This record gives sequence, C-alpha cells and structure tokens, in this order.
Amino acid sequence: MKKCTIIFCGLLLILSQKANSQQEGFMLNIKVETASKKAQTISEAPAIVSVITPEQIEELGVQTLTELMTYIPGFSVADSYWKRQIVTARGVKMTLYNDKILMLINGIPAYDAAAMEHYLDVMPINAIKRIEIIRGPGSTLYGTNAFSAVINIITKDGEENEGVDAYVKGGSFGTREIGTSFGGSKNDFSYFVSGTIKDNDGYLKEDVVDEYGKTGSILYEHDNSNFFTNLKYKDFSINSGYLYQKWAKFGPLPAFIYGNNNSLGAGGRAHQQKFYFNAIFDKNINDKLSTKISVHYDWMDKQTDIGLFGVNIYQNALNLIDTTVAPDYYRFGGSLIEGEAQIGYTFNDYISIIGGISAESRKTKNLADLYTDFNGDRLFEGATQELPFSVNDFGGYLQADGNFGKIAYVAGIRLSYLGISKEVYLTPRAGLVYNISKTSSVKALYGEAFRGAGPQEQYYKVPYLIYGLDAVNRGLKPERIRTYELAWDQSITEKYMFRINGYMLDVFDMINRREATQEELDIIDPNMTSTKIYDNLGEQKINGVEVEIKGYPSDVFSFFANFSYKDGQVDDDAAIYYNRNVIFNPADTSVTLEGGDKFDKIPSMENITANAGISFKFGKLAISPNFQYVGKKEGFIYVKKVYKQDIYGDKAAKYTIDSLVTVDPFGLLNLVVSYQFNNNINLSLSARNLLNAEYFYPEDVRKNLATIPGGPGISFFFKLSYNLFGKD
Repeated sequence: MKKCTIIFCGLLLILSQKANSQQEGFMLNIKVETASKKAQTISEAPAIVSVITPEQIEELGVQTLTELMTYIPGFSVADSYWKRQIVTARGVKMTLYNDKILMLINGIPAYDAAAMEHYLDVMPINAIKRIEIIRGPGSTLYGTNAFSAVINIITKDGEENEGVDAYVKGGSFGTREIGTSFGGSKNDFSYFVSGTIKDNDGYLKEDVVDEYGKTGSILYEHDNSNFFTNLKYKDFSINSGYLYQKWAKFGPLPAFIYGNNNSLGAGGRAHQQKFYFNAIFDKNINDKLSTKISVHYDWMDKQTDIGLFGVNIYQNALNLIDTTVAPDYYRFGGSLIEGEAQIGYTFNDYISIIGGISAESRKTKNLADLYTDFNGDRLFEGATQELPFSVNDFGGYLQADGNFGKIAYVAGIRLSYLGISKEVYLTPRAGLVYNISKTSSVKALYGEAFRGAGPQEQYYKVPYLIYGLDAVNRGLKPERIRTYELAWDQSITEKYMFRINGYMLDVFDMINRREATQEELDIIDPNMTSTKIYDNLGEQKINGVEVEIKGYPSDVFSFFANFSYKDGQVDDDAAIYYNRNVIFNPADTSVTLEGGDKFDKIPSMENITANAGISFKFGKLAISPNFQYVGKKEGFIYVKKVYKQDIYGDKAAKYTIDSLVTVDPFGLLNLVVSYQFNNNINLSLSARNLLNAEYFYPEDVRKNLATIPGGPGISFFFKLSYNLFGKD
C-alpha cells in the first residue's frame, strides 16, 4: 500500500502542474452545502463531494436509493436474511443497522430513536432536487453517525417547481407503482407535495440452503409507500414525511424446519412505519451575519414476524405455562426530538466562523420486545431498562474557514456529551484546499467522527442470545474514526472532469459481540451457561484510492467511470484463526483449539468496485447502458461440531472453529432506453442485470452460512411520466 501511496502522490504533483488554467471548470463550480453548512463550490469545499441529480438517477435506471448508492465510488451494500440492505462506505464494517453513514434531509439528521439507523426509502425519488454525498467523516458539524460518509437529500420546493407531474411504473415481479408531485407559490409562500405507492409480488429464490443443510425456496418482497411535504414562508420552512414499508425475507434464523417465509412458522416478514417533521428558520440578517434554528421530530415503529424462532429462543425466559401463547413478532419503536441553534459570521475573506449548539432526547418504547401478533399483546420486554426510557445527548461545535489567495483552510471542533456512556468527547477536523487554477484544486483533509452506541447495543436483553453492556453495569463508548485524505480535482476544458483521492482511516473502540465471561454470566443470570454481549473491542485500518472521470463531449453523448481500491486489516482483538488444531480432553470432556491460520483482513470487504456508463441521445430517443463490478470478498463462518458421544459415554464435547469463505466477484449490465414524446410525456424502459448474472453476498450476521443469494436475475421495468411544471 505504501507503493500505491507514493505513486498516487507523485501522479498528483506531476499532473497538477499540467493543469489547463485557461478554461472554466464548470463541474468544479457546482454549489454544495453539506461540507461546511454553507454554499461553496465543489472546488472550495473541504471534503470529497459527489452530487447526483434527478436526471442522473433516471439515466441509471435504479429502482431504489439504496441501489443508487452502489454507483458512488467506495460505496457498496451488504445484505442479510432478515434486514433491509446495509449501505457501506470505504469498507468500514457495519453492524446489522444503517448507522455508520449519516442521512440528512435538507441538512437535518434523519435517524430513528430505537436503532439510530436511517432509511433511504423514506424519500420519494420525485421529491429530490439533488443528493450531496460526502465521503469521509462529518461528525464535527453533524454529530453521531456521520462516521464514514454523509448523504444529504436536498428536496424540491414549490417556488422552483410550480405545476404537477405524475408517473406510473410496472414490470417484473408484478411491480406496480404510482407517484405524483405538485407545487406552487404565491407571494412569499410556496408548497410542494410528493408521494409514491409501490407494490409487487416479489421474486422467488430457489435452491437456497439453510443453516441445517436443508434446501428450499424463499420469497423476496418489498412494498413501499412514502409521502413528503415542503412548506415555505419567507425564512421559515416546514417539511415532513411518512414511510410505510413491508418486506419479506428468510427470517432471523434461516431454517426451513420452521417453514419458508410464506408459511406461518418461518417468519421473515416485517412492517415498518416512520414519520418525521422538521421546522427550520434560516435567515441572512445581513451580508456578514446569518442564523439558523431547527427542530426535528422522528417517530418509528417496526414489527418483524419471527415465527417459531421466538419460541425456540425465548421459551425459557418467558417460562410459558400455556404453550399455545407464543411470541410471534418482535418490535422496535420510539421517538426523538432534537433542536439546534446555529450562527455564522463572516469577518472578511480571511476568516468566517460558524457555531452551534444542539440537544437531543431519544425515547425508546420497544426494544426487540416480543408480541403475540402484529399489533398484539406484549409478552416480554427486550431491554434491561424499564420501558419506555430516554437517552439525552448534547453538543456544541465551532468552525472557522477562510481564504488566503489560492489557499483555503478549515478548522473545527465539536464537544459532545453522550447519554449512554455519560462522557464528553472532542471531535476535530482540519483541511487545506489549494486552488491551482479555476480548473484544478488539491485538498489535504483530516477528520474524526464518532458513532454513539444505539439503545439495542447498550440495553438489549435477549436471554441466551445477546445482551447489552448495561446488563453488567457498564456503558459502551462510541466508536471512533480518524481519516486522512489527499484529493485532486481537475477539469479538462469545459467538458471533462477527473478526480483522484487517496485516504487512510483508523477505526477504534469498535462495537462488536463477544462471549460473556463467567463473571458476567453470574451477574446477568447464574442459570445461563453462555450468551453474547456487546462491548468495545477491535480496531481496523483501511487504505484506499478512488478515481473518477466524467465527460460531456457533445450535447448527444456523455459518460462516466469510477474505480475504487481499498485494503485493510483488523487488530489482534478482532482477528480470526481458522484451520485450527482440535485437542480433545476426555477427562473433563472439554476441547482446546490451538494454532491455525490468522485472518486479519476486513471480513466481507471487497477490494475493488467499479462503475461505468454512457448515454446517447438521438433526437427524442436516449439510450444509457451502464456496468457495475464488485470484486471478490473474503470472510469466515462458524463451524459447530460435536465430538462423538461414544468416546465420552453420555457426554459430548462441543466446539466451534472458523472456516474461511470466499465470495466470487460479479458484474451487472444494465440498460435504460427512454423516449420523450413531447415536453410533457416521457416513456422509459429499464433492464437490470441483462446478463442474468447469479451473485451472492457473504452471510455476515449469524455467520453460520457461507453466502446468501444476491438480487434477482434479469428484470424489466417501464415508466410513463407526465410533467407539467412551469418552472424547473
């Protein structure tokens, strides 16, 4: 990796000296807001910023925003048998939750109270004005979860979108979708409303092998309805949204002995509702002074059918007398309210400051509680604290930036008090931007970020399975990350942009699950022989390079390509040994594992991802193919074995070793063809996975299976849209 860094730095210096300063770098002059909470061009912003427009979303033909994220350099998705897909950035290992990338809606954090994760499905795609994506940490300005990246969805408003549009969509798997948006303005008031309703029959994955070696089929299904409103009056704005989605997957324990996920026994079906409300006052008092005050409210309820798995895991804890009364659903839910006051002042070109204070209260109502049925009666509380309970966080930040000729700088710090750990943390950032010319800039950036522990990690109570650290009277520290970045942006004439950036990051105080010690078992429940517990342990280091090029050679042709390479390792606390020697001890029927090969790579992280696409326009016809490549992944699974009972008589020695797993690389070819009948009507056809590639994801949750199936094979979708906006 050191050689890659030297080559990268040398290339950076050599090519930057050859930058063409005679042309305006129009791509570098796009205004963004997320990097510093104020408008800046991409070349000025002290961050690695990508901007996605609705036109680009249409050209890619993606069906969800999660699918869209796979086109961002360094981004990928992970999957499991019972959760929605998890978005990852730069290989930073995720948990079961989308909690290490912060999602913003118009600059306001949008995670929930119960698991502190985001849901990209909450936003109708036709409500999006643009998406700004920061690769790298953002906690100095935004607090928790702005860990490996920040996704800021900036929405449309009625002032710029007067009129109405609507669309219908259909296609493979019985997909049926309708959506509409309309807006208008009068004097100082504007309104914008948008919504979609999506339903489908799902697609079947056959020849699936479960944890017991049995083969069967499972149904993958996802229905989604979301609505969004944006009201503005002078300096005030109110935006709100609602999401209802349900999906079907295999379930928390993928085993056909409970049935498939269409039967009464297996589980795997989930229902989720989410509502949020943002009130914002944003005013420039004069040319130098600005102020912003925001209030954010979020409510979420998620219920998942766990079928007979609930009886299998919880019957001892519930001590059920009437076995006909059994848990059927587990439930997460809660609400949060957050407020922030911000002020900015520009002294001169050399220095401007921005600062703010924030307070947040999260109330957890359900934490994997067991219920008799959907919206049924609660049988068991899944928290070590009496429900409902609240966690309160407080923070303050101060940032200064300015320009000295061609050199711009930024320096900031955040002070955070986290209610779970009950400690105070500092989170700094710093950066220099050297604008070589109007078409070329070099950035050197340093940033830290944190992710505060979620309620489930601190307060979980799932007997015989998993506990939070509160069960042994300790508090989890937040996960922390340090990132060093070096980037070069270059416009080549007005038609091409090239970008290369390298990074080194260090994640420490990682929150992982481990076996509880005997001392901890005595505190939790002396009758238990084993359980997992969350704790801060392990560190990972990742180095990487990301390369992008975009071009618009003519009005009828455009292209893009990006390539990401990353490599990393974990420390000894998180390393795994496989192919170990098994030493049997007949005297006490115990097993000792010795030796073996060390696996200290980042589990389930691909080293290479790449995307490329082109778009042709022939009058009213547009053709846009694109290709995606995801490299090989390596990980491990647990192999549970029982030594023969005839050696020990009535007893058997049980032991677990780890086995290395390799998941093959794959490529996906996609195509979008659209025809613009007139200024108002457009018809498009999207084809996903045209080569009908079969691909897989690592099973990185329970680690009892090597892989789980990837997405569907070849699929087709059409979209007929009608647009009658007076302004755009």
